[in-house]
Amino acid sequence: MSDMDRTRFEAIVAAYGADPRRWPEVERAAAEAFGRSDAAAARLLDEEWAFDALLLSHMVAPPSAALAASIVALHPRARVWTRARIGWSALLLALTGAAGVAAGSAATAAALTIATPAIDARETGTAFGDLAEAEIGR
Repeated sequence: MSDMDRTRFEAIVAAYGADPRRWPEVERAAAEAFGRSDAAAARLLDEEWAFDALLLSHMVAPPSAALAASIVALHPRARVWTRARIGWSALLLALTGAAGVAAGSAATAAALTIATPAIDARETGTAFGDLAEAEIGR
């Protein structure tokens, strides 16, 4: 963008401050030239430099020890995993696995005890047709 007008210059300075290093690179040269050539733009830059200096001079004090302690006191304690808790968890996991094995074994045993009709050796029918007729037709 080679053309710079007052509205765009003011928008750049308002958004990025007075330091040209923070301005968009594609508009930086045009904005710097406009700031040098326009008296109102130069005054705006002076005001923004003062404002930037004010913002940069502000320092936040570190929190006091009492404030840090009160924040820590409000936080619930983390649950500690003791050996007993881990032991109980392992035992319950093992019992759950054993119950699954027992249920699977019982289901398999029940399925195997279901009476199935005996296979007759004289039965010649298959899913593909009657084998006896195929032998005779040969």
